[in-house]
Amino acid sequence: MTEERYNQQIINNLGGSGDINPAVKTAAATLALYERTVLADSTAGAFAITLPAVAEARGLIYAITQIVDNGNVTVQDQDDSYGWADMVLTAVADHVLLYSDGRVWHQLVDVTT
Repeated sequence: MTEERYNQQIINNLGGSGDINPAVKTAAATLALYERTVLADSTAGAFAITLPAVAEARGLIYAITQIVDNGNVTVQDQDDSYGWADMVLTAVADHVLLYSDGRVWHQLVDVTT
């Protein structure tokens, strides 16, 4: 996604730092650039959330929180971040805060059990 298209999505109120409505994920999904606050609902069982491409997400921060613990939620990259290890959210309120510098996903906060 180009920066111009991303900025247009923000203008059209489809996401971005001004978006107060989190994305709710209930099954395997790859996050869009604008889905920066995510609530993981594992009521139907375990699933994986795949981060956007690290290069495209440069400068962005993503917050992912598990809100139901009926199954594990795995947070994974697209095999494009140096030194990445998948993270597993296993309980209610487990959460991660991730930052992309364009080459690596950095864990700013990792509260998992």
